[in-house]
Amino acid sequence: MKALVTGASGFVGGYLVSRLVAGGAEVLGLDAIVMKINDGSASGEASGSFEIDVVATRSFSHTGPGQTTTFVLPSFAMQCAEIKAGLREPVLRTGNLEVTRDFLDVRDVVEAYILLAENGKSGMTYNVCSGSGLVLTDAVEHLTALTGTDVRVEPDPQLFRPADIPVLTGDNGRLIEDCGWSAVTGRGKMLDDLFMWWEASVKAALNG
Repeated sequence: MKALVTGASGFVGGYLVSRLVAGGAEVLGLDAIVMKINDGSASGEASGSFEIDVVATRSFSHTGPGQTTTFVLPSFAMQCAEIKAGLREPVLRTGNLEVTRDFLDVRDVVEAYILLAENGKSGMTYNVCSGSGLVLTDAVEHLTALTGTDVRVEPDPQLFRPADIPVLTGDNGRLIEDCGWSAVTGRGKMLDDLFMWWEASVKAALNG
């Protein structure tokens, strides 16, 4: 038996299940976690002790249509969509923008998971990441431009974290080498699609 451990499925789960079902796979959903993987060592232990072929992931930041506004990029996209619709003053409330994060589009994450389930090496942990960073100021510049108006960026102290790692990116070399994976969704399209999803959601809410 082979198992792919990705941590909390949450937002990615819907995309992943749809893709697996479309490919003819049988999907079983579990509402309890029986094994917690903290540092990747548990995957090797399970593979050796229980004869389960376990592949684990260490997934970095990802986003896409449908992600909630508790995450930074959907929060920006939703605010910008409301600004474009005239529902909000042209002011974008943000936390600390002087940070760099390794973002992937959710569809590229799903592709990585599927390839890892097929080709990942037992007992290994793989970074699922782009290998490059996105500065949040650049994301804000891209999203505010989509509003078609001048937007004032207003830092909100309540949205700042007590401590922020300035730069957090990952090394995806093992994923590429073992599975032949590559990201196909550029950062611009990732942000465009996120904004368009929120724009459609705002319009739907207005039309009731």
